[in-house]
Amino acid sequence: MSDLISTAWSVGFSKLDFQMRNLLMGCGMRGFLSVVLLSVSMVGHGAKYSGDFVDGVREGSGSLAWDNGDLYEGQFKAGKRHGKGKLVWASGEIYEGDFVAGKRTGYGIYSWSNGQSYEGEWVDDQPNGQGFCFNPAGSRRCQFLAGEEVAFEGGRRDQIFNGNRPEKLGVVEGKPTPCPNSPNCASSQETRLLHAIKPIEFVGTMEQTMARIREVLETEMDRIVVRVFEDDYLYAEAQTAALHFIDDLEFYCVDAEKVCHIRSASRIGYSDLGVNLSRLREIRKRVDPRVRYLGKSAGRGPRK
Repeated sequence: MSDLISTAWSVGFSKLDFQMRNLLMGCGMRGFLSVVLLSVSMVGHGAKYSGDFVDGVREGSGSLAWDNGDLYEGQFKAGKRHGKGKLVWASGEIYEGDFVAGKRTGYGIYSWSNGQSYEGEWVDDQPNGQGFCFNPAGSRRCQFLAGEEVAFEGGRRDQIFNGNRPEKLGVVEGKPTPCPNSPNCASSQETRLLHAIKPIEFVGTMEQTMARIREVLETEMDRIVVRVFEDDYLYAEAQTAALHFIDDLEFYCVDAEKVCHIRSASRIGYSDLGVNLSRLREIRKRVDPRVRYLGKSAGRGPRK
C-alpha cells in the first residue's frame, strides 16, 4: 500500500493533504485508491490531468491543463507525453506531432499566432533537420540544427534526401530511380514484370490529381507521412506495422502524358512479399474517383 501511495504522490498528488496520505496508507484501501487513481482528475505542479492511468501513472490517452492556460491533449507513457499529441499555449502557439519521453521529437508542426509555421523534423524540443517554413505569402524548404536555422542542403527534389534516406531518390531527367534487381520495389516506369505497375491517370488537372494523392496518403492510408510536396512531385515515407521498417514512396506527374508515375521501394531486405506493389495498387484505386463511384471498399490501406 505504501508503494502505491508513493507512486501517486510522485505522479501528481503534490497538493494531497499529508494527514489524508497517512490515513490512506493506514487503511489498506488498495481497491478504493485504485478506483480514485483511474477516475479523478489529478492536480499537481500547477496542472490538472484527466485521462488514463496504469498502475497509478499517466499511460494511454489524456489531457493535461496548466493553470496558466496551456493545454496538452494526446498520448502518455510512463507519466510523460509520448506518442502523438497536441500542445497549445495560452499565447496561441500550437505544436502538433510526435513526442518522446516528454519532449517534441520526431515529426511535427509548430504554428505561431501570426500565421507562420514550421513543419518538419524535431529533436529534444527543438527543430532539427529539414522541413517546410510557411508564412501567409507562401512556403519554402528550410533546415535547422539544434533550433537554429542553417543553410538548406539540397534545394530541389533530386537533392533533398540525407540521413537514413537512400541517396538515389528523386527525379533525374524526367524519371525516378530505377528499381534494383531485388523484388522489394515497384514502379510505373519499369518494364520488368517483377516491378511493373500502371501509373495514376489524371483526375482533372495535375494540381487536382496531386491534391487527391496527398489526401489519400494522409487520410485514408495507415502509417504514411508526406515529407515533400511540390507542384509535380510528392515524396512520402511508409512505416511497416510490425518491425517499423521504412519504405520510400514517390509520385511524379507529367502534364504532357496526363499521368503520375509512381514508385515504392523498401530501404532494406530483399523480398517484401509484394507489399510495395500492393500498396501502390491500393493508392491508385483510391485516387481514381470511378473506383469510389463503383462502391469499392473504403477500408484502410494495406498493412505490412
